[in-house]
Amino acid sequence: MKRLFTLFVFFLFTVFAILIKLFYIQAFSGDTYSGNYLRTTRIAPVRGIIFDRNKEPLVINQSSYTLFAEPKNLEDSFNTLKEIDSILNIGEATLEGRFDKSKDWVALARNLEEDQKKKLEKLNIHGLGFDEYSKRYYPEASIAAHLVGFVGKDEDGDDIGYFGVEGYYDKDLQGLPGLLKTERDILGRPIVIGTQNKLKGENGRDFVLTIDKRTQKMAKEAIEKAIEVYKAQSGCITIIEPNTGEILAMIGSVDFFTPGFGADYRSRQVPATWWLGCAKGSGSGSSLTSLR
Repeated sequence: MKRLFTLFVFFLFTVFAILIKLFYIQAFSGDTYSGNYLRTTRIAPVRGIIFDRNKEPLVINQSSYTLFAEPKNLEDSFNTLKEIDSILNIGEATLEGRFDKSKDWVALARNLEEDQKKKLEKLNIHGLGFDEYSKRYYPEASIAAHLVGFVGKDEDGDDIGYFGVEGYYDKDLQGLPGLLKTERDILGRPIVIGTQNKLKGENGRDFVLTIDKRTQKMAKEAIEKAIEVYKAQSGCITIIEPNTGEILAMIGSVDFFTPGFGADYRSRQVPATWWLGCAKGSGSGSSLTSLR
């Protein structure tokens, strides 16, 4: 009987201690312990579009995809990688090098187009998925490269505008990111009936330039022809609307645009004259000529 009484007292003491601890956590340390199950996710805003004076796009956003795998959920990784390579043609050895069975998540391929994504989805393989993100696309290529600039990466790997409109108005084009705070279980999965707080962000501002895309294209063709005829090192053309002073076209002969140029800008040695459009030290024989 004495043993049962001792056990009962010990049980009551333990329950009382647990209740005291729970009360302390709830009343005084809620913020500290909430960090263990609350996950904050950054919602990237949509970068603003750059148009010419007629609202025709000079820069737009294009959806791109990252193919990822969950190795622990793949039943036959060998044949899966083989099927992926039959569509993407990036080499089985390359895919095998990226695949790591010890990890929960691995990226297999990046910068996938919509048609590639659809072909992979038709395989209907459990354990494969896609992350969608937005990248800059320049439909007119180098027609206004010096004016528009480009989007590259900063030291932290985040998108940032360099040169031209992309660089000067980077903050306006970027917008403000949103935040999503959700409750997660011990495995990191979202709790459906848990707390979900969403702070709405703000997409980037669109810009409408005074540039006329057709006039810009004519100026580019003219400067290229003049460079070839007169064997000049470089040249510039600026076309102005005389009544308002608006810039209708501005082009430099030294062209730097190539697809994906901005992605590795920070690791490249780029001649300064590329951004100027005219070779350093060129003569001052410019003129203002009326167009009829």
